Amino acid sequence: INIAKAIHWLSIPKKERGSFSMSDIKTMNHNILMLERFFDVFGIYLYSTKNQNYVKELILYGTKAA
Repeated sequence: INIAKAIHWLSIPKKERGSFSMSDIKTMNHNILMLERFFDVFGIYLYSTKNQNYVKELILYGTKAA
């Protein structure tokens, strides 16, 4: 848990840090894996500028704190 918490906090500026939920981190990582798989199968570039808002929304899908 400490490693996941450190990785989570280091990726966010100190002023923007909120609550930490291991459940939310697990959900976000699962969502990222699923998105990468779906986008790979359908030949869509996950990190294009056009997709960023949708990708961010889908990564946070199912989380409480984010």
